[in-house]
Amino acid sequence: MSPSLLKNHSIATLLKFVNMITLNKLAQSCLFTIMKRFRLSKASSIKAFGNYISACWRKMDMLDTTNEELLPEREKRAADIIISTVAYLEMLGCEDIERLIKDRIKEFE
Repeated sequence: MSPSLLKNHSIATLLKFVNMITLNKLAQSCLFTIMKRFRLSKASSIKAFGNYISACWRKMDMLDTTNEELLPEREKRAADIIISTVAYLEMLGCEDIERLIKDRIKEFE
């Protein structure tokens, strides 16, 4: 959803989009993907996962936001942030990632 569309929707409408995401089902895949890509293991420290998330943000931040040709690359890097964050929550043992996100969104209503 583009930022301009976000302005025209209520939080309730946005939560419907969140309901379509099955983060709880994807969490194990996200964790496996991150561990494979970055040679992390279940024995790796939480700090190692946190450092990886920070690195993902830095990579996205380095891209020129005014260059429209880089939009696909920015989208990929944003997806990497989501994947790494879901993996982090899974590593922490979060039971219901979707509920956590919905509750945090409601806190800001």
